[in-house]
Amino acid sequence: MIAWFLFGFMCAMVGIFAVAYAKFVTLQKAVKRAWLRLDISLKNRQDLVPSVCLLAAGVENLPKETSLQLQMLREKTDACPDIRQRMEYEQQISHTLREIFKAAYTDKNIAEQELLQHLCKGIISHEKRIQGCNKRYNNAARDLNTLADIIPINLIAKAMEIKEAPYFDFHKSL
Repeated sequence: MIAWFLFGFMCAMVGIFAVAYAKFVTLQKAVKRAWLRLDISLKNRQDLVPSVCLLAAGVENLPKETSLQLQMLREKTDACPDIRQRMEYEQQISHTLREIFKAAYTDKNIAEQELLQHLCKGIISHEKRIQGCNKRYNNAARDLNTLADIIPINLIAKAMEIKEAPYFDFHKSL
C-alpha cells in the first residue's frame, strides 16, 4: 500500500516537473519572440532619426547640439548589449524627439512644412507599434517571472538556470 502511494507521488512529481519544464520553455520563447518584435520596432523608429536630425538643424529655437545628441543616442543604442542601459537610451531618444517636435511646431518657418507633418506621422505610428510590442514583451516577462517565483516550481527554475526577464519601460517621465 505504501509502495503504491510512493509510486503515485513520484509519478505526480515527474508530471509536475514535465509540465513546469514545458511551460518554462514556452514562456522563454515568448519572451524572446516579444523582445525581437520590440527590437525591430525600435530600430524602425531609429531609421527616422537622420531625417529628424535634419529637421532639428533647421529649427531656430532649438539648441544646435540637440540633433548631434540625438544621433549619438542612436549610436549608443545600437551598440548597447544591456537591456537596462538600452531602456535608458531609448527613453532619452523619446524625450529628445518630443523636444524637437515641440520646438518645430512653435517655429513659424517650419510648422507648416510637409516634411514636419510626414515625420510626425511616422514617429507617432512607430511609437504606437512600440507601445504594443512593449506591452506584449512586458506581459511575457511578467508571466515568466511569476512562474519562476512560485515556490515548488522555483526549484525547477533554479535547476534550469532561468533568469528573471527584465521589464522594458522607457516611456516613464524623465
